[in-house]
Amino acid sequence: MMLRTPRLLIRSLLASDQQALHDLNSHDEVQHFLRSAIPSEEEDAASLHRQLAANRLHHDLGHVVAVPAEDPSAPLVGWFHLRPGPDGDIFNPELGWRLHPSVWGQGLATEACRALLEHAFTTVQASSVTAETLAANLASRRVMAHLGMAETGMRDWTSPDPVPGREQGVVQARIGLRTWLDTHEDVRSALHELQARALKERDKSALETLRTLGMDLARIETDGVRASQDLVAELARARGIRW
Repeated sequence: MMLRTPRLLIRSLLASDQQALHDLNSHDEVQHFLRSAIPSEEEDAASLHRQLAANRLHHDLGHVVAVPAEDPSAPLVGWFHLRPGPDGDIFNPELGWRLHPSVWGQGLATEACRALLEHAFTTVQASSVTAETLAANLASRRVMAHLGMAETGMRDWTSPDPVPGREQGVVQARIGLRTWLDTHEDVRSALHELQARALKERDKSALETLRTLGMDLARIETDGVRASQDLVAELARARGIRW
């Protein structure tokens, strides 16, 4: 996986990232809501081995790192995952992140996660993306909110590790395709334009496009434009949006 944002290059995890990841995980601030003790080099090496093995199973999902776009050889900005959800569900993957404390407060977690969401809903063709964090982790909850994710429930902290705030439980959050589309201005404009042509002007080409993509007029009139992934892909390509 290779993604670019204005400030970041997001790439697949490499075996050579082992020391950099251990350095990231050795900060008390990073581990505060994850575990009560700093992981050893051996633990991080074993974790990296598992993550690399998981990455080989799913080309478009897995564990990635972010580095500065202007200098990819610079130290890691952070570690992220976009991995299959429960029971290996690749169409409802889980998003997670861990940033170096030196770059906290700069919006980089949100920037990287937005790129990963776009990747999930376009390349992977996910139906939804989930995330979770301890309720006490207000910074991660703010990132979820900035991404448009809605908090959907709570679960107990099940690990025996006595991390701070565990008694408050774990917040679960989710964003679906339609909600993500509503935050994607270019695609939203294209959807609205097609809806206007189909409903108000009864434009035959617009109606034919909808029918070809499996959408009939009754559904459009009843529910508005219910954007299937195929329809959104068609609209995006027509507008020159990367899809």
